Amino acid sequence: MIFPTQLKYPSILESEPALADQLKKILTQQGVSEEEQRIFLLVISEAFTNALVHGNRLDPQKSITVCLDINDQTLRADIIDQGERGLEKIMQHQMTEIEADSGRGINLMKHYVDDVQFEQTGDGGLKTSIILHRKASAITKC
Repeated sequence: MIFPTQLKYPSILESEPALADQLKKILTQQGVSEEEQRIFLLVISEAFTNALVHGNRLDPQKSITVCLDINDQTLRADIIDQGERGLEKIMQHQMTEIEADSGRGINLMKHYVDDVQFEQTGDGGLKTSIILHRKASAITKC
């Protein structure tokens, strides 16, 4: 697979495990360590679920795009929904503890990766950008 690459999923519940399976295969093929895979998958899953439920409101007519850029220094993903007023919702969000049962996604993302940014798209959706800096000792080569 050529990087960067773009994946697209319909806004249905079955898309989240499909993304996780596809992403796990890609990360393994790219020699990403188990530890970095675990962290990256967790954070992308949180962002994807937020896009699915809060952004696109499980509307099967809408989609979620995941853009990946994987190299020796960083793992980056942009998760883009087709919702409305996503950035406004993020700005109004009350942060909760990571251990909370709900509402913890943003805190969890910020806790585990090096950078999380939110940006409104031209059509009002939300683009969540996640960056994880790779550890030199965690990079595996075939």
